[in-house]
Amino acid sequence: MSIERNAFELIVEDMNEQKTLIENRICDEVEYSHDDKIRFFKAGLSKEVESYFEKELNELRLFAANETSQFKLSEKRKLLSRRHTLVETMFKEIEEEIKSFINSSEYKKFITKKIDTLNDISKGAIFIVRKEDEELISEIMKSKGLNNKVEVDYLPLGGFIINDLEKGRNFDFALDSKLKEQKKWFQNYSGFTFGGE
Repeated sequence: MSIERNAFELIVEDMNEQKTLIENRICDEVEYSHDDKIRFFKAGLSKEVESYFEKELNELRLFAANETSQFKLSEKRKLLSRRHTLVETMFKEIEEEIKSFINSSEYKKFITKKIDTLNDISKGAIFIVRKEDEELISEIMKSKGLNNKVEVDYLPLGGFIINDLEKGRNFDFALDSKLKEQKKWFQNYSGFTFGGE
């Protein structure tokens, strides 16, 4: 029995060694599988975090660009409003200077000089003037030997207009027309528009 016992003990010992080897191999495989799954989940989580951060960063960039754009637009509107106000003020000051000019002695010299430039107008040409200038222009015309008809119309800033229907010509020396021409010129070259025009 001792041989049988020894054989039995050897078999039990061999089985225990096999069992230990199998247990160790299973533990190694479980540990490797566990580590592999952890690596897989870490890699997936890392990609997810990167994607989330990229998305958040893009949203922040978009928000910052939108805010910057809104700020620039607001500042541009303020600047345009300020420039528009300055231009309006400038032309109002010019209009006031013209009003001062038409009440000065230089105005008579201006009208005389403009009438002197008229070389060849017909006797039927009509001078259109504002009420306040009717007497002044009639006096200057008589001193130049012109006996043309004078009509009163609304010319707020003075000057005069000549309609020479016989020769098919029109001369516009009205100061409000000249101011409008200057506004139009300024508008064309500056890009600004004026209220009501």
